[in-house]
Amino acid sequence: MFTDQGRNHDIEEILAGRQEWGALFKYHWSGRPQLGYYCLSRDKQVLVKHAEQLRDAGVDFIAIDSTNSYYADPEAQHQVFDNRWWDPLTDPVKMVQQPVDALLEIWSGIPGAPKVVPFTPVKNDPSPQAKTITGTPCPKPDMQRFWNERLNPRTGRYKNMGFLYFGKPLWLASRARVKAPAHKCLDADGKHPFASDPEALADLSHFYTIRKMWGLLGSPERAGYSSEEWSFIENCQDRFKELNGSAPCNQRIAFYNGKPEELSVSAAYQRFPGSGYISDKATAVPKLNGATLHRIPSAWAAFRILSRNAMLRS
Repeated sequence: MFTDQGRNHDIEEILAGRQEWGALFKYHWSGRPQLGYYCLSRDKQVLVKHAEQLRDAGVDFIAIDSTNSYYADPEAQHQVFDNRWWDPLTDPVKMVQQPVDALLEIWSGIPGAPKVVPFTPVKNDPSPQAKTITGTPCPKPDMQRFWNERLNPRTGRYKNMGFLYFGKPLWLASRARVKAPAHKCLDADGKHPFASDPEALADLSHFYTIRKMWGLLGSPERAGYSSEEWSFIENCQDRFKELNGSAPCNQRIAFYNGKPEELSVSAAYQRFPGSGYISDKATAVPKLNGATLHRIPSAWAAFRILSRNAMLRS
């Protein structure tokens, strides 16, 4: 997926003197995956192995993050974002559609394989007057159509692969604020500044159980988010890193009807929304020899009692 003209820059190999560093800003891997470097849409045996491993680990569902793609049509992505260098925006066919279809085809034939939950923006159609940054009419956001065609409980091609939650397949909707230049198409009336719109979510909820989700919602920068919104990454208490992971995490948990419903679990994490990424050693919280992973739920027994769902972040 993230290769440099077919070359995988492997940091472990580079540090051992067997490879050279790639060019600046090219993707580099921390080490070779156990199953080798692969392409999900072509290497079907990797999909089989993953399904078996996750099933045997007791994983009920995986959430597939396509939040960077409002459009399944690559040309629509180009028109709206005018970004031809970053693959998730450049080619949603290669980055989302092909691997998702391959996964659903393989996993639907494996007994006990985890179910699949989409994590996407859910947007209204643009007004007829809305124009892209190049002056063409705004295309309709169709990523939700792509997923609905596959997981709709009545008509979906793989309707058996949705994860039933409160009687309907679960759908995770992104809640991040839409940033320019997408405003012209995705917030054409100036009244829908989020990645998912209330009206579009209401329509979708006829067929799906909807939960909104984003990350680091316990941070002061994300004040105003509902306590019912799920999260894929959360901070521990302020001095967790300084105490070398010896203290309880005490992270934010999502509630539903007053009861804990979901928590996120990470082996390591960034501290701040939009900055301080995992590569920033001054602010990021590392693995701490496994303490971060184990302390986040404080105790696995307590987590199992308190919360319905744990989002394990890869």
